[in-house]
Amino acid sequence: MILVVALAIVARDRDVHFDAAKFPVRAGNFIPDSGRVFTKDQWGGYLIYRFGGQRKVFIDGRSDFYGQSFLQTYAEVADVKPGWQSVLKQYDVNVVLIPIDHALASALQLSPEWKRVYTDSMATIFRRVG
Repeated sequence: MILVVALAIVARDRDVHFDAAKFPVRAGNFIPDSGRVFTKDQWGGYLIYRFGGQRKVFIDGRSDFYGQSFLQTYAEVADVKPGWQSVLKQYDVNVVLIPIDHALASALQLSPEWKRVYTDSMATIFRRVG
């Protein structure tokens, strides 16, 4: 119990250094802890830092690390290109954290495979159903 409380305090303290106008600080409190998270590459690094590497992200800002092929795969989902749902299944993505005005948010809202679990003025979170 003490360890859980200590980890929660550490995670909360990590947010001190991030601008809530640029990063999904509030939404981070509501990210389910199951499965890989698909998010903007800029937010991926934030999630890695915030959760001390305990949350798996699809991608982060280190684009040179991932290679051109994977970046194109990321773009398939981010741009809601045909096959985007297959990519999320292939990489075991169960959570999507995306800006509220992003095209992917609209596509997920229409999909019976996804349920919105959180929304604020910056970000929305979807969880895979089932």
